[in-house]
Amino acid sequence: MKSSLIILFVSLSSMILSQEICDDGIDNDGDGLIDLLDDECDCNTGGWDDVPSLIPNSNFEDFTSCPSSHSQLTAATSWIQASSATSDYFNTCDYSYLVGYNFLPSNGSPIDNGYIGFHDISNLTGIGIYKEYVGACLSSPMLAGTTYKLKFLLGFAKGDPAFTYDLTSLPSVEIAVFGSSNCADIPFAGFECPANSGGGFVQLASKLVVGNDEWVTVEMEFTPTTNMETIIIGPDCFTSTDSDNQQPYYFADGLTVNEKSAFQESRTITKSGTYCKNNLLLMGTTNPGETIQWYKDGISIVGENTSILSVDTSEEGNYQYRIIYPDNSCTISNTEKVTHVEKQCGSSICFVPNAFTPDNDPHNDVFKPKFSNVTLIEDYIFQIFDKWGALIFETTDPKQGWNGEFKNVKCKSDVFAWKYSFKQVTSTQKENKIGHVNLVR
Repeated sequence: MKSSLIILFVSLSSMILSQEICDDGIDNDGDGLIDLLDDECDCNTGGWDDVPSLIPNSNFEDFTSCPSSHSQLTAATSWIQASSATSDYFNTCDYSYLVGYNFLPSNGSPIDNGYIGFHDISNLTGIGIYKEYVGACLSSPMLAGTTYKLKFLLGFAKGDPAFTYDLTSLPSVEIAVFGSSNCADIPFAGFECPANSGGGFVQLASKLVVGNDEWVTVEMEFTPTTNMETIIIGPDCFTSTDSDNQQPYYFADGLTVNEKSAFQESRTITKSGTYCKNNLLLMGTTNPGETIQWYKDGISIVGENTSILSVDTSEEGNYQYRIIYPDNSCTISNTEKVTHVEKQCGSSICFVPNAFTPDNDPHNDVFKPKFSNVTLIEDYIFQIFDKWGALIFETTDPKQGWNGEFKNVKCKSDVFAWKYSFKQVTSTQKENKIGHVNLVR
């Protein structure tokens, strides 16, 4: 009897040790992986595998033939080459990166074997604006008046200096989703965005996405005003801000669209204070009955289980929080990076040109204030006015400038007024200034 109890005790102990506890900073199951780094701590996060997508083959895993070169999007089952500019299909069965050059982001990974890539170029030799798009006919229409969510991974290509062109992604890109009421509208003609093609497409949503040699999770919400049978995804209609010899390139995977109600509520991190003043707070969102736990680089920060985390600026890393719902299911927030770049404290010098030439040459095509360090700028707003005082451009992103257009129509050569307002993270005083710029064509 005693030996049986000992055997039972040992068996129970082994069972306990075989399970990872996800909030104690310890490798409980001995597999070398701690907390969120262990697959046992994965959450149902409202995306990809756990939410069915109205886009068939949303993960690009099914194919009619293994891609062997670029411009073979149609090898992916159910996907249509939406634009005259040709997107690329990649699969580890063969063509998993541009031959001889590894452009995939170093941080993160696609969901599985298949994914796609596309260009957003301001001035391709012999063509001009060159934007690549992917499209599909939906398995069932998106209905007018219903709110939908699109969730996917966007990869920022790291480039390869040995390649003929610099295929490094820009540090930010406007990604847009378009739709139409007729599947026969795909493909559309032209190298610019679908909304400018005259093919019945409307832009449903867009989002500025920021990244550097990494895969980033992107979410957009939109409510169609008419039933939509098709979807197209790619760059926004704005002209890219790439420079000489650049051909900005991006990857995408897991293009999941469904009604917003099909997704769990996503959780994001908001910030208060600054790195430079050493008073940075990261804040999460909790509801009654939920518990929260903070993590740094995937490992639990033991004892940090309130909605506010005070961050020591000497502690660089990736911060997240995990929510446990009353039914013991969970979700994980986005990642907030604390890096040395954001701690280069001082002042940012601002220079504003007095003229620009948006002629797609591509020199001096975009007008914006130029900062020596945009990470030190906050509460930013930049506006452009015509000679009658009408607002024709506005942005809160110091990296975004005016391309000389108003409602996608090129403005004629003239003098325009500009105004900016911002403050340095190390100061409480706002800087306000107005001036004039000459648009020359």
